[in-house]
Amino acid sequence: MLDWLYGVTIALVTELAVIRSHLDALEHVLTRRELVGQGDADGFVPESAEANERSRLQAEYLERVLRALE
Repeated sequence: MLDWLYGVTIALVTELAVIRSHLDALEHVLTRRELVGQGDADGFVPESAEANERSRLQAEYLERVLRALE
């Protein structure tokens, strides 16, 4: 069981590392092209429909992760 949990943790950490790398690349590209300023994403406030979509996607992701732990 411990080996399985370790495997799940490594898979999640790896996925997060890839996503963070892509996000960093996108932020640099957008900043270089002067489409956004550095730090703009930190102050972003989604509109209601966007917030709802984010919540839905987060719930689906959490469900997939927790299902793998069963």
